[in-house]
Amino acid sequence: MARRWHKNFGLLLDATHIHKSAFTTLALFACQSLFADYYTEFIKYEAEPEFSRVVISYETIRGERAVDHFSSNSKEYEKDNMFYTRGKTGDSQKILKQETIDGHSIETHLTIYPPTGRGYGGAVPKCFLQVYFDEKLAVNCPIGYHHHDDLHIRKVVIHAQEMMVEAFTDKTDGGVVFSFLDSDEMLVLNDRKIVSQQREATLPYLIEISAPKNVRDVKIVDEGIYPYVEREYELIEKGSARRFRVTTPFRVFCKELE
Repeated sequence: MARRWHKNFGLLLDATHIHKSAFTTLALFACQSLFADYYTEFIKYEAEPEFSRVVISYETIRGERAVDHFSSNSKEYEKDNMFYTRGKTGDSQKILKQETIDGHSIETHLTIYPPTGRGYGGAVPKCFLQVYFDEKLAVNCPIGYHHHDDLHIRKVVIHAQEMMVEAFTDKTDGGVVFSFLDSDEMLVLNDRKIVSQQREATLPYLIEISAPKNVRDVKIVDEGIYPYVEREYELIEKGSARRFRVTTPFRVFCKELE
């Protein structure tokens, strides 16, 4: 049996005990790894006209049975407005939802980029939310965990009758941000936080696009705000016009103009 004197503590150490302790420590690490967090995530969209609201939330499922079931049936769950954010295909997904509640139109755009597993923040999905209330951009922000700003946005609620948006995050006093649409405010990402700002200050330029003839498949991309805002029109009819506010720069794409 080997023994070793520890010069700092004046102790005679038993090497056998050292090996046993090391083995015990390794065993504990092995046991901990067996209980590693097993989870996945999805975005849930719920229109609740009886409550005069639309709710977009970022949800987590934990446990092997539940996670494997959802992952294997994610396309079926899309029928229930539950959109998987951690798919392995790497393909982005765009979802459009439209509601009319208490006389107000609410158009929700979700964009999901699954994890790529490469580079800075590649292990987490990137998800973005835009909401148009009565055709005006009311919300433009990430949803879920935004790695670049170390920010969690867990839920956004659009209250139609009250003309209010409510966002639940981890970066504000009390964790809730309010935006009042009847005061022409909008919810945006600014300085690593979700804040409510006046529309004219956030989008200072008013653009009008008119067509001398019927024009199809027009897309305007506002690159001066993050996330980028894309507006798409299947048809702009002859003599009609589209008006909206932007920052700069912005781009206009239309095959008929090429």
